[in-house]
Amino acid sequence: MELREAIRNRVSTAAITDESPSDAQLLDLLAIAAHSPDHAALRSWRLVSIRGDDRARLGAAMAAGFGDVAGTP
Repeated sequence: MELREAIRNRVSTAAITDESPSDAQLLDLLAIAAHSPDHAALRSWRLVSIRGDDRARLGAAMAAGFGDVAGTP
């Protein structure tokens, strides 16, 4: 296999598990992050927490939007 072909055909898939921080842990992390330096003074944070069956529905919708078959890398 040529280098170009190897690079073009390379795929990476992150191992995503069902493990996630609890709501209390997430709020604690956000409270800490709110005090981090923001040298550009942007501070327009937006956080969306998607859990459970909603996460699977989002994944299926994204796969369909990208034309991918769900469950394939």
